[in-house]
Amino acid sequence: MKSYIKAIIIFNKNGEKRVVPLEQGVNIITGESKTGKSALVEIIDYCLCSTRCTIPKGKITDFSYLYTLVMAIDDNTYVIARYNWDDGSKMHFSKEAKGFEPENLELSYFVEKPALPYKDVKNEIECALGLFVTNMATDADQQGKKASLRNMVSYLFQHQNLMASKFALFYRFSDFYKRKDVIDQFPVFAGMISQEYYSDLIQLNTLKAQLKQKYKKQKANEKSTAYIKENLSPLLTDYFALLEQDFDGKISVQKMLKIASDLPEFDDTQLFGENKIAERYSELNAVLENLRNEEREILLKIKNIDNAFDTGSSFTQMLGQFTRNYTQTTKRGLLTTNKG
Repeated sequence: MKSYIKAIIIFNKNGEKRVVPLEQGVNIITGESKTGKSALVEIIDYCLCSTRCTIPKGKITDFSYLYTLVMAIDDNTYVIARYNWDDGSKMHFSKEAKGFEPENLELSYFVEKPALPYKDVKNEIECALGLFVTNMATDADQQGKKASLRNMVSYLFQHQNLMASKFALFYRFSDFYKRKDVIDQFPVFAGMISQEYYSDLIQLNTLKAQLKQKYKKQKANEKSTAYIKENLSPLLTDYFALLEQDFDGKISVQKMLKIASDLPEFDDTQLFGENKIAERYSELNAVLENLRNEEREILLKIKNIDNAFDTGSSFTQMLGQFTRNYTQTTKRGLLTTNKG
């Protein structure tokens, strides 16, 4: 697919027009400052179905009634026109022969042409450029994931500020999501890969995201399983002890939950589970006694530490007092010797 812009044409309501003819290859546009050179980029962007108008207000917007883009795509010429921002939702799209001359285009050409919503024109342009994907999944997660004309705009031309900057490559790359989409879709625009490949790539990324969610859910389930087992197992053990039955605390959580939802009943009119109750009571008493022994050992260690601290403090004070007394005695002995 080969394409280039043949001309940019602006009409006013009276049918007067301003034409900027372009040729295939490099086109250099020169002129004084504030004469509308930079606005040409925004006019192209606007005619390629942008959701907002970024054409600088001034002489051009005051003059304009209909912005027109004439594009050559393979062996055909396409005329794309969009009304000024007051009625920017309406557009025209028509297909002409390869030899169609933009200079002969007049405002009357559009009188009998149907006005289309800009989203429909966007789809028509994508079809003409070979961007329309026919095998996209209908799943909600895949909606809007095809290679888009709006992302291809960044690939079509370079703004003068970007040409002068060594840090920039594509038009309007300051937006993070737009930058990511353009980079992902660049192989499609450059003709390196097919639309089917890009569709499969989108599906692969979706599956990776789903797998990541499943891993996250699995980790949450493992954490929940451990919590349920830790808290439910002792309760079921105590309950079955009342029935003089053994309970295996090593069973799976699913089985444990199933047992808990359908517990066996017992007859509370009779004395039940004396042996199991006594056994369970003995087990709990043993655990309690062990905890008390550990508590006593810890308290004893704390007391020994406190005693050692007190002894050390007393020894330090005594040593300090001894040092002071010795110093004073030594000084008095020296004074006596000097007097003698």
